[in-house]
Amino acid sequence: MKSRLERVGGYEEHRGASFDRHILPRCRLLAEAIGNRMAYEAAENAGLSLDVLLLYERICLCEDLDPMPAPGRAVQAYAPSRASESYNAVLAQIRSESASQSDLDDYVTAPITSDESWESFMNGLRAFRNLDEVPALPSKL
Repeated sequence: MKSRLERVGGYEEHRGASFDRHILPRCRLLAEAIGNRMAYEAAENAGLSLDVLLLYERICLCEDLDPMPAPGRAVQAYAPSRASESYNAVLAQIRSESASQSDLDDYVTAPITSDESWESFMNGLRAFRNLDEVPALPSKL
C-alpha cells in the first residue's frame, strides 16, 4: 500500500497528475460505497429484517436480480441468482405483512400501489399534443 501511495505522489502531491489519474476516477465509487454502508448499518440498527438487508446488499453489489441465460446456453441450465431469491423473499414478506396500504408505505414510494394513487399521479402529468391532431372546437359565432 505504501509503495502504491508513493507511486501516485503520496500525500505531498495530492493534486498532481499521477494522483488525478489513479485516485480521482475512484472517488465517486468510494463515496457511494461509504453511503451504501452507512445506509445498511442504519437499516440494521433500525431493525429491518435480514431478508431486506440481504436484498439491499445484493443491489449494492450490482448483482442482476433476474438474470437471463446467455445466448447458446441450454434453458435447463438456467438457475435464478441469489439476488433473485432475495428479491422474491422480500417481496413475499412485504405482501404478507401488508394488510393495509399504510404497511406498504414503509417499503414502496411508487405511485402504482393503489388505483387512487395511480390516478392522482396520471392526472398530475403534463400532456403534450400535436396541434394538428387536436380537433378544432366549433365556433360559437
